[in-house]
Amino acid sequence: MFVRSILFAAAILSGGAASAQEASIRYRPYELASAEGRQAIAERVKIAVRSACRSNVWLTTVGKCRGTLSSEMLSKIGNAEVTALYNGKPVRVASRD
Repeated sequence: MFVRSILFAAAILSGGAASAQEASIRYRPYELASAEGRQAIAERVKIAVRSACRSNVWLTTVGKCRGTLSSEMLSKIGNAEVTALYNGKPVRVASRD
């Protein structure tokens, strides 16, 4: 079974010093084929981003860290529905008429 493991790193500037944050998730490509799978991947991204950015002290730095890492991760996954679910937006399901 093929498993994609994605590692992301972001350099975040904090008070003149740069700190690198890393986050990773694993998912199977078939998970993108179902609504439940896409929801699970979006949740894994949220958990990974929160965990990676937790060590930042300044709120603005935490926001930058989360924004940078999540953008990179979601871009690499390349699924609009996972991105919408991550951002808390409703996902439109195409009808099969």
